[in-house]
Amino acid sequence: MTGCGAHMLIKYPKNTGKFQIKEFVADHNHVLHVASCAHMMRSQQKMSKAQAMEVDFVDEYGIKLQSSYELMRIQVGGHDGLSFTKEDMKNYLRSKRQ
Repeated sequence: MTGCGAHMLIKYPKNTGKFQIKEFVADHNHVLHVASCAHMMRSQQKMSKAQAMEVDFVDEYGIKLQSSYELMRIQVGGHDGLSFTKEDMKNYLRSKRQ
């Protein structure tokens, strides 16, 4: 534990039927994310059009997902350079097929 005081208190009074924020403290005493892991944050995971085209290409030629992901990872110099995960790639292919 870091002893961080950041928190939000939400109440749901039955008489109004609406959630209410009663208390909000945004001050953190720690880093919110490690820079080397920022690419794993959902908001940062985006596949570019060029990457999507490459995924389509390797899929059309029957190259397995694991192999094509590793190839793309090596091309950009590691996980930090790739803006999406293998799971994102799998989801992209699944949605394209549907």
